[in-house]
Amino acid sequence: MKKDVKSRKKKPLRNKNFCDYNALLEISKAMIAEKNLESLLAMIMREITRVMNAERSTLFLVDKNTKEIWSHVAQKAEIEEVSLSIGKGIAEYVGKTGKTLNIQNVHNDRRFRGEIDGETGYHTKSVLCMAIFNHENEIIGVMEALNKKKGYFTKHDEGLLAAFSSHAAIALENAVLQEETDHFLKSFIKTLAAAIDARDPVTAGHSDRVTYYSMRIGEALKLSSKNMRILEIAAILHDVGKIGIKDSILTKPGRYTKKEYEKMKEHALFTKQILDKICFSDKDKNIPLIAATHHETMDGKGYPFGLKRLKIPLLSRIIAVADVYDAMVSYDRPYKRAMSTDEAINILEKESGKGLDKKIVDVFIKKKLYIFDRRNYVRINVELAIEYKVLLPKEQDKIYRSSKLFNVSAGGLVFISDKFVPVSSVVMIRVYLVDLTLDLMAKVIRVEKLEDGNYRIAICFVNLSRVVTEKLSKYLVRVLSH
Repeated sequence: MKKDVKSRKKKPLRNKNFCDYNALLEISKAMIAEKNLESLLAMIMREITRVMNAERSTLFLVDKNTKEIWSHVAQKAEIEEVSLSIGKGIAEYVGKTGKTLNIQNVHNDRRFRGEIDGETGYHTKSVLCMAIFNHENEIIGVMEALNKKKGYFTKHDEGLLAAFSSHAAIALENAVLQEETDHFLKSFIKTLAAAIDARDPVTAGHSDRVTYYSMRIGEALKLSSKNMRILEIAAILHDVGKIGIKDSILTKPGRYTKKEYEKMKEHALFTKQILDKICFSDKDKNIPLIAATHHETMDGKGYPFGLKRLKIPLLSRIIAVADVYDAMVSYDRPYKRAMSTDEAINILEKESGKGLDKKIVDVFIKKKLYIFDRRNYVRINVELAIEYKVLLPKEQDKIYRSSKLFNVSAGGLVFISDKFVPVSSVVMIRVYLVDLTLDLMAKVIRVEKLEDGNYRIAICFVNLSRVVTEKLSKYLVRVLSH
């Protein structure tokens, strides 16, 4: 009888498999909750490394268009991105066939590409590599666990990684879908902003610059990533209501009459009415109001609703400062010259606390957020041929050429031309590099008349795709290395 009692009191043996899969469920919840693709990739690799008791791991995604697999982050590696053709290595083989590979010594496998170790400085010994399939049974990625800390990867590890893979696939599909949705939304809103620029070429690029200033203010105020995203979209769209303003008023070369000014003010209300028709998600539902209220003032004398002080959304108050500053320094109409930075700053200080939020103005001025920062780009001096055309009503069919191009970077370039191009103009430019031709859109940010009568024109690229940015950056690095 006592023996039976003792037997009943014995603690159940710990089931390692149960613990592993229970932990996997917790990881799955975290992965599915993460909608940012970059953060998700890092999370998946971190958890693969931990769960598989490996030294490190790499996650590759499959690009259907280029037939390549690429890793945005190689964990703890010296490089940030690896791009390889499908079929030439271990991960590439798995990405092509979908077969799992569990290799104890990669140096005995002809598919192993040792040059990757050479680039990263890492020494790969064993690898467990498995494909990630989506709900349509298509291969969307490849995951690798590298160098088991004790012994080699086992059949149990294969089963655990397979279970992990199915959960990661769901999370990846959700994150990619979210990224594609965000990309579509941003492309759509930039198209709306471009439509305004096309209506009034004199102020072309205004929405881009207001967005730039607004985002710098948001960063200085340490806004959350959620509010930064909303701020970016609202800033781009803040003038979309100008679509509803007649050309005779919108592009009028002279000063507005009182009646015309009242009509012009309606663009703020039109902005809200237009954006209210867009089916924004719950997290973005305040974008129409924020975009439409950038002309409200702290003293309640603004428009379209006459809101006062804290009743004006914070993000609207940020856009207001950016909008007022850019309007003063950028617009160069016949009846109104563009102001200098010092003149514009003085006016901002006078409006601080009256029309504009004092805290935001102070941050904008004290941190000098009005200065365009181009230090992130590598610049080189070269002389290459370019062609360009200015997107102005009387110029759009004319193509100009310049053989003097220098100070090129991944963000813009400077060239010499015998034609004057107004600041803020949008230009289409074709750059002829040694073995590469690029067609780019840019805006003019500075024009300087030279002693010989020509003009030195500085332009900043806009809306560059990741592919074009990479091509240009690689070209610059290649030129610098010779």
